[in-house]
Amino acid sequence: MATLKLTKETIQPYLKKIKELDMIVPDWWNELTPEDIAHCYNGVGSELTWKPLRQALSFIFRWALCAVIIHDTIWTYVEQKELTLEDFYDSNENLKINARKQLAANTSRGNPLYWYRYYNAWRAQKACDLFGKEAWNE
Repeated sequence: MATLKLTKETIQPYLKKIKELDMIVPDWWNELTPEDIAHCYNGVGSELTWKPLRQALSFIFRWALCAVIIHDTIWTYVEQKELTLEDFYDSNENLKINARKQLAANTSRGNPLYWYRYYNAWRAQKACDLFGKEAWNE
């Protein structure tokens, strides 16, 4: 199963990849330390999601881990950064875009998994839109 925790050491390659791929991050991203960002990661799904399901989803979406790290970080700072409902929907859209950036960097379009994962990035955005408001407002 997939891990639901990262450390300041284990997150380093992902932070490097986020920068290399010019992924969409919030304006305040660079104010955070690697340890701050690692602390935010809890796998795919919110803390309200049953842990075995988060582990399974994190395994399925392991190809988009950088996008998930960014998304989890944004959701961790909802209150502190006074994020709005518009920010909620933007973060979900950016999850899809960032996942597709990571996918394009790691998987050839000729690979059938590419298109399956490309579609799953859209499904992840829609799932967050439909089921994430409770966690966003928590």
